[in-house]
Amino acid sequence: MVGAMKENLYSKETLLKEMKTLSEPAPKNHKEWQSAINRFNTLRDQFKGVGYVPAKESKTTWQEFREIGREFMQLKNVFYKDQKKEYNQNIDEKKNLIQTSKEILESETWDSKTREMKDIQSQWRTIGFVPRKLDNKFWIEFSDIHKVYFDRLKSGYQKLSPEQETLHKEKLNHIEKLKAAKFSNDPDTLKKEYLDYWDSWQAFSRLDSSKDEKMNLSFSNTLLAVVKKVAIEKIAKKEVLNDLNILILQSDPNRLQQKLQEGRTIINSLKSDNVTLEKENSLKLDMVGNTAVISKETRLLMNKTLAKVDASKLEGAKNLKDSLNLAVAYNLKQSIDISDLENSDDVNINIEQTVVMISVSDKLLFNTASYQVKRGAYKLIAKLAAIIKSEPSMDVMIEGHTDSRTISNAVVQDNWDLSVKRATSIVRLLEKKYNVAGSRLIASGRGSTMPLVDNSSSD
Repeated sequence: MVGAMKENLYSKETLLKEMKTLSEPAPKNHKEWQSAINRFNTLRDQFKGVGYVPAKESKTTWQEFREIGREFMQLKNVFYKDQKKEYNQNIDEKKNLIQTSKEILESETWDSKTREMKDIQSQWRTIGFVPRKLDNKFWIEFSDIHKVYFDRLKSGYQKLSPEQETLHKEKLNHIEKLKAAKFSNDPDTLKKEYLDYWDSWQAFSRLDSSKDEKMNLSFSNTLLAVVKKVAIEKIAKKEVLNDLNILILQSDPNRLQQKLQEGRTIINSLKSDNVTLEKENSLKLDMVGNTAVISKETRLLMNKTLAKVDASKLEGAKNLKDSLNLAVAYNLKQSIDISDLENSDDVNINIEQTVVMISVSDKLLFNTASYQVKRGAYKLIAKLAAIIKSEPSMDVMIEGHTDSRTISNAVVQDNWDLSVKRATSIVRLLEKKYNVAGSRLIASGRGSTMPLVDNSSSD
C-alpha cells in the first residue's frame, strides 16, 4: 500500500473514532444532541471526501461507518421520541391548570379559592419544557385568568346578577354603536346628535357603583373621541368640545375633581417658576447700550469683595466693568490660595475681555536660562491644576516668556526656543502629574517680544 493510500486509510479510521465518541456516552439533553448532530454531519461529509483506499480496507471502513451511523440515529430517535412524550405530558398539565383556573374564576365561591389559585401558580412553575410558541400561548391565557382573579379581590368585585349582566351587555353594545357613529359636520346638528347619545345613556339603569363609574368613563371618553374626529372649522369644533366637556364634568364629580386638581398643580408649578425667575433676575447683569447694569444684590456682593482689594488697585477702576473684573480676579486669587507660597506677590491675576490671565514670575518657576521647573513651584502648579479641573468648559493656554537677553547654547537654540520649552514643561506637568486633560491645554512661546515686566534690571 503506497503512502497516499495509507494516509487516506488513517484519516478514515480517525474520523470513525471521533464519530463513535459522539454517542459514547449519549447526549443528555436537546442542546447536547443538536451539537452532536451538527458535528456528526460534518465528520460524515469529511469521511466521504477522503481519497482512494484499497478495496479490502474500504469495505471494512464503510461497513463500520454505516454501523456507527445507524447506532447514532437510533439513539437520537429514542431520545426525541421520549422527549416528545414528555412534552405532551407537560402540555396536558398546563392545559389542566388553565381549565381549573377558569372553573374557579366562574364559580360562585371564587373569592374563597385564593389559596388554591396560588398553589396553581406554584405548580405552573414546576412543569417542564414546552415548545416556546405553544408555551407563550398558554402563558397569555393562564396569566390573563389569574390577573382577572386577583384584580377582583383588590377591587371588592361582586358577581353580577342575571339582570345586571344583561344591563352590562346593553351598555357595552351602546358604546360599540357610538364608536361606529358618523356625526354631521354642521355644528348645530352635531350637538343634537351627541345629545341624543348622551340622553340614551342617561336613560340606562345603574350598575353597582364601581362598575358604573368605569362604564360612564368609557362612554364619555368614546363620545369625546368621536366628536374630535368630525371635520369642522377649528373655532366651531372648540366650542362644541367645550360644551360637551362641561356636560360631562357636570355629571361626573370625580372627573371634575380631577380637572380641578390638575389646574391647581399647573398654578403651583407656574408660581414656582416665577419665584425661580425672580431669583435669577436679581443676580442678572444686563447691558444698556455700552453700559453695564447690575442688580442691587449683585452690587452689594461686589462692594463687599472690593472692600478687601488693595486700595492702589481700586484707583485704576474707572467704570463698573473695571470694578467687576477686579472683584472676579480677587475671588479667583483667593480660591487659588497662594498665601502659603514663597514670593506669593509674584503671582498676579488680571481679566481682559472674557479672558482670565494669571501671570507668574519666571523666578518662581525656573532658574535663569532654564526650562526645568523648580521643585518649589509644584505647590503653585497643583493649585492651578485644581482650578482648571474644576472648570471643565475652560481651555487653558500656557505662554512662555523670556527677557531680552539673548541666549544660545547646546540645549536651547534662542529665546523663542526657551519660551516654548518653558510652556511645554508646565503643560507636561499639568497633564502627567496633575491629570489635566491634554486636549484642554495649549502651549505657546512668546520669546522676548512680550515681556511681562520691565527688562531694565537684572531682576
